[in-house]
Amino acid sequence: MDKGKKKKEKKEKKEALKKAIEGQKNNKKDNDKKDNDKKDDEKINYDVNVPFNFEFLCNIYNLLLTSNSRISWEPDELIPIGVTLRDLKNTIAFYQKAIMEKQEEEELKKEDLKEDEESSPSTS
Repeated sequence: MDKGKKKKEKKEKKEALKKAIEGQKNNKKDNDKKDNDKKDDEKINYDVNVPFNFEFLCNIYNLLLTSNSRISWEPDELIPIGVTLRDLKNTIAFYQKAIMEKQEEEELKKEDLKEDEESSPSTS
């Protein structure tokens, strides 16, 4: 019975979340109509760039990996979470590589400056 209650609660939470999201979408559409007198079939643009710390992204990825082993996913949830984890992993790898390349570049510049200072005669 305990599993049945948990499933029922989980289902109720999902339904409540769906209703809340739909309510937010409806509120947003109503506000758009009032503010801009837009067409009914216009879609909301969610393509927004939000800057945040790279470490935060790594923490989210690690949190998802840790919680993944503790969660019983529904079959229809497996592909979305897998895709999300893969995308996060690829994004982190891309930026880690870029950061490493930038650090190496800066180190080479410092070495070149030291060599230039050592090779040039001092005019003191």
